[in-house]
Amino acid sequence: MSVMSSAADGPVTIRDVARAAGVGVSTASRALNGVPTGPRGQDAAAHVLRVAADLGYTPNHAARALRGRRTSVIVLADDPSNATTGAAIEAMERLAAARGDFFVSAAAIGPAQDAQLATIRLAASLRPLAIVVSSTRLSDPAVTARAGAVLDEYRAGGGRVVVVGSLPIGGAAVSVSNFEAGVDIGRHMVTLGRSRYGILAGIADRTVFADRT
Repeated sequence: MSVMSSAADGPVTIRDVARAAGVGVSTASRALNGVPTGPRGQDAAAHVLRVAADLGYTPNHAARALRGRRTSVIVLADDPSNATTGAAIEAMERLAAARGDFFVSAAAIGPAQDAQLATIRLAASLRPLAIVVSSTRLSDPAVTARAGAVLDEYRAGGGRVVVVGSLPIGGAAVSVSNFEAGVDIGRHMVTLGRSRYGILAGIADRTVFADRT
């Protein structure tokens, strides 16, 4: 089946997809949002997805947000472009593209404590599906406590929080074994026969650097 795009007449809507696929709007919506269906429903969903691709349909995330549907994952990081964080964001973007029901947005959390807290508040106010915090800069206990309170309120409203590292702000955590990594490096140097060492330690008040040292 060949479907002509109606992009020249404006953005393709879910009603355009339903009409072209010969199904109801509710059926098209379930297909585009990955709602589980039975075997017959799966065939219809596959047909709707093919038609949507032919038409160049893209979901209206702003409209979903206005209807109270969370569709974004916001990543807050010291530097979203560094190798480790960049790889994690890229993996999330690949999953988002494969699923088609959410998107990923990354923002630098900034070095200033007040700016960090303001960024977290802004992210929570946007009501995303989830907030991922990957930062070693939240070193002020008072700021960390306020950030934790903001995220607690966000979670109470149905949001999800994932912390990469050891920040005490609640939520699920992906821990990084920095102490063990330092031990491994030291042992490796011993096996090379080295007996004189220099340590580039980083900023002393950040746990990640202190643990490695």
